Formats: sequence, C-alpha cells, structure tokens
Amino acid sequence: MQRRALGRDFGLSLRMTVALVLLAATYAGLAAGCAFLILYRPSYAWLWALSGIAVGASLAARYRGGGDAVLRSLGAKVVTADKEHAIHEIVERLAGLVDIAPPRIAVADTAAPNALAVGLRQGRSTVVVTRGLIRLLDDRELEAVIAHEIAHLVHRDAAVMTAVSAPRVLGEVIIGEAGSGRGLIWTMGWPLGLLPLGIGTALTLTVSRYREFSADRGSALLTGAPEQLMSALEKIAGHAAQIPHDDLRVANAFCIISTETQRISLFSDHPPLEKRLAALSAIAREMGRPVAA
Repeated sequence: MQRRALGRDFGLSLRMTVALVLLAATYAGLAAGCAFLILYRPSYAWLWALSGIAVGASLAARYRGGGDAVLRSLGAKVVTADKEHAIHEIVERLAGLVDIAPPRIAVADTAAPNALAVGLRQGRSTVVVTRGLIRLLDDRELEAVIAHEIAHLVHRDAAVMTAVSAPRVLGEVIIGEAGSGRGLIWTMGWPLGLLPLGIGTALTLTVSRYREFSADRGSALLTGAPEQLMSALEKIAGHAAQIPHDDLRVANAFCIISTETQRISLFSDHPPLEKRLAALSAIAREMGRPVAA
C-alpha cells in the first residue's frame, strides 16, 4: 500500500503555536493571581487552596475518560467489522495510507447526518458516524467524510482542542458551580470565571475554524477526489436545516458540520460552508478534478 503524506500545514501550525503560547500565558497569569491572593491575604491561604482543589477536581471530572465521555453523551456505540464491514474497510485503508493505527468506529443512532473524531491519543481514538450519515451518503462521499476525520487524527486535533479549550472549561466550571448554589466560595468567586471563559473561547476559535480547512485538504489528498467531500458537505448541510442536531451539540466543535446556526460567523467554531467549498474547488482545479458548477 502506497503511503500518502498530508504534509505540514503552516497555517494550522502557526495558529496552534499562537494558541499554545497564549494558553501558557493564561496559566501563568492565573498562577500569578493565586500567588497575589495568598500574599495579600495569607490568613485565607486555606480558602484559596480549597478553591484550587475544587476547581482541579471539577476539571478532572470533566475530562475523565476523554473521548469515551463524548461517546456516552452522544449515545454512540462502538461497532465491530461484522456489523459495519464497509466502514471498517474504509477506515483501515485510509489509516494505512497515513501510517496510523486504525481508530475504533462508533455509530450514533440519530437521523442527523454528521461525523466526528474523538480521543486525546491516536492509539485510543474513535471515528464516530451517525446512522443518518450512513443513509444519506454514497460510498465515495462517506469515504471522503471519513478521510476528513482521519486527517483530524493525523493532526492530533482532538488533543490540541482539549488543551486550548481548558480555560473555557475552567470558566464554565467556576460559573456553573456558582450557579448551583454550592457554597459561599463559588457564590463570591463566579466573576473570576469570566476571564478564563473569554480567553478560552478566543483560543478555541483561533484554532477550530482553520482545522476544518486543514482536514478538508487532508481528505482531498487522501481520496484524490475533493469533489466527493464537496458533495458530502452540501448534502449534510442541506439536511441540517431539516433534521435537528440537538443531540449532537455537546460535541459541536468536533463535528464535520456545525450543529448550531450562527448568524455571525465570527463566533462560530466552524468556517462558513461557502468558504470550505471554495477552498476545495481550488484544490480540485489544482488536481485536475471536476468541479460542480
């Protein structure tokens, strides 16, 4: 089997570097803030320590199980080759082309057509497809969508997105715990969650939208047929307006097509479909492939 290199995406690498630098700066700022509080009110050191332990425990609970937690929230079940032989064959062949271990395959029993890849490590990753996607797409289009998800795994996008979204999760934890009325610490400290929430959202958007362009390009290179992904994206987007994607919103950032309707694209973690199709059209022309009018 001839290996295919997806190449190094400079734009994605640059965004990831910027995001990780800002992430480090964010953690440094939080550490400095904690140190200031301890020095300013040494008598309350126990309170700051208790708050830090509570936040750490909440974050650990949020990330425990990694991709398995996402699978449970989606109701997706891992399937074996005897149940979904065609999909297993596609995944194993594409994974072999980029020389990574074949990920697990899970099917979410929903009519909403979509796909995603989860897992903090390549060796324990999972490609999820919905039952609606399998019914909607033909074999070539399904292959293009799975190639898109394989490209995400090659770029280790799930791990990067988990890292850059950590401040946002931290903010959500602090604000969420305050809203639950679990004690004076959270009630008084909830405004502290606004800063990491805002920073984390900005960091996520810095990487998230471009990673979709990069995975689209990876799919085109893997299949050699960018027009198949274009067709698949148009079909999925067309059905998104007809079939609610509410049951997939918990994993929206990882889905191939956003489950949410954003009036202002600036705040969406997915690029506009028109821009993705235009980028794929340019790739198709470079490859001498047909482009739909």
